Amino acid sequence: MRWIEEHVGHEGNGCLKWPFSVGDNGRGIVQVDGTIYTAPRFMCLLAHGERRRPTHEAAHSCGKGHKGCIDPQHLWWATSVENHADKIEHGMIA
Repeated sequence: MRWIEEHVGHEGNGCLKWPFSVGDNGRGIVQVDGTIYTAPRFMCLLAHGERRRPTHEAAHSCGKGHKGCIDPQHLWWATSVENHADKIEHGMIA
């Protein structure tokens, strides 16, 4: 968690990759006060505040969430439909 907090203001070129172990989906896992988050979701929460709706998902404008990107500049809160469309646009799903 400390690593994410230290990088919430990241402004580099390219993706900011999660440097720790990842799950089967390529995303890191963070436990905060007994709640488990994916690393992208927790970074999106810190960088962009609470979701407007409980159904919003942390989406990646770079299309590289499966490769461990948690760059706060690449993350945004999206509906499931928006996130799905973004995945299609990036060639993640057909």
